[in-house]
Amino acid sequence: MGGYVRTYLVRDFRAIDSTDFFDPSTIPVGEVQRTNSSFHARQTRLSLDAQRQAINGEEPMRVFIEGDFFGDGNTMRLRHAYGEYRNLILGQTCSTLAHRTALPKSNVWWDTVGIRHR
Repeated sequence: MGGYVRTYLVRDFRAIDSTDFFDPSTIPVGEVQRTNSSFHARQTRLSLDAQRQAINGEEPMRVFIEGDFFGDGNTMRLRHAYGEYRNLILGQTCSTLAHRTALPKSNVWWDTVGIRHR
């Protein structure tokens, strides 16, 4: 079992309509400037990582489950749930197909593709 607790205190002096992540489509244009503050611990993660030696005794089999609190209404959201053996991974995990250089530059940590998943 594992995980960590992470809290955020964010103060936006030129707020956009998206308070949890950077979404360029929510940038207000031609409106009065406003501020926004938020405090949360949604990035807190809980995980379970189980490994067992395979029948042939060579490489271990692995099951990994992890969640955070970015779900609707700050509920638990499943981030990873997969089984792994040798080079085969079955289940839900991060994609290796994301084009990371196309993401906007930010000093805030984001998920693999930089958006909140539903």
